[in-house]
Amino acid sequence: MPALDYSEAARVLESAFQGVDGQSVDVPFIDAPALLASLELVFASKTGSYREALLGVVLATIVAPDADVTKPYVSQGADAFNGRTLDERVVNPFLGSVRIPRTSGPYLNVFRRQVQFTAATTDKVRDKKGFAAMLAIVDAVQGADSIFRMQLLNECLRRFAVLRDAATVAVERVERLSFDQWRALVEQLLATQSGGLLPVVLVQAGLESLGLLTGGTWRVMTQGINEADAARGAGGDITTRAGQQVLDVLEITERPIGAERVSSTFQNKMMPNGLRDYQFIAPTATVSPQAKLEAERYLAQGHEVEFADTFGWLSSLLVVLGPRGRRLFMNRLVELLGPVPTRIRIAWNLALAAVLGPIPSNTTEV
Repeated sequence: MPALDYSEAARVLESAFQGVDGQSVDVPFIDAPALLASLELVFASKTGSYREALLGVVLATIVAPDADVTKPYVSQGADAFNGRTLDERVVNPFLGSVRIPRTSGPYLNVFRRQVQFTAATTDKVRDKKGFAAMLAIVDAVQGADSIFRMQLLNECLRRFAVLRDAATVAVERVERLSFDQWRALVEQLLATQSGGLLPVVLVQAGLESLGLLTGGTWRVMTQGINEADAARGAGGDITTRAGQQVLDVLEITERPIGAERVSSTFQNKMMPNGLRDYQFIAPTATVSPQAKLEAERYLAQGHEVEFADTFGWLSSLLVVLGPRGRRLFMNRLVELLGPVPTRIRIAWNLALAAVLGPIPSNTTEV
């Protein structure tokens, strides 16, 4: 039997998904109309085992290229591969870990009793059209080169991500976290690729929770990610106001901050909006020494531009909030995360699970 390294298979699968997740749902990774039509049938089939078994097949061609992937049981010959073990050790746990809807396993549900991925199995399945489409893909990947096999793996994973995003994924919440657990949660969320969304949500929820805790009369105003400040006459991502008075303007960013960006902020945001003070909330490593020198130049003119490390700023706020304020913080975060893209809600759920242990998923198995 061809050697199949399950640890390597898991690594390949996870690495590929990281590169695929969040990509455009409309741009396929392969240019093969007939094959894409077959994939459409497989992923539209009510028999979820087809797509899960197919994922294992494509993965097997990558990590065990000499295997005959029409033979998913080791007793079927020296060139067969162990499809059930691959599914149970790698594919099914992976799908669960990234909250993709899944079955209990294709080799438990449909492909039992030594079946092969050949036309001879057609009489044993219900959705014969979907199975024929699966066989067409198995045949294509069996004789393909390594580049095409990786492209096909990416395309399958892209479609699994689309299924996940169409599923209902609730934002998990807990009643209480310790301060250290909060810090661990925030640190993991800030390390998540979110297009800048999670840092803004965290800062917004923190400021609003502080306002609720202290009975403050300020308003916290935000704008959309990647929405130009000038479009709404805003000075930054978040502005706090008390009546008509601007209390604070914050730019939450993950991008590098150099002298030119500070100068542009002064000319295009501070001056037009009459702002005396401005805060960049960003990872410390993104702020260049030249940016700090530029800020000092404006300080001499009566304008204060400050830089605060995102994790440090949030950690300090968590201390100020105390236990009651942190519960308010949790409630507001759950509210703000409700309408965000599914992958961001999943990232929150996974971060909570990493801090507390596994939390049952609300995705529906199909």
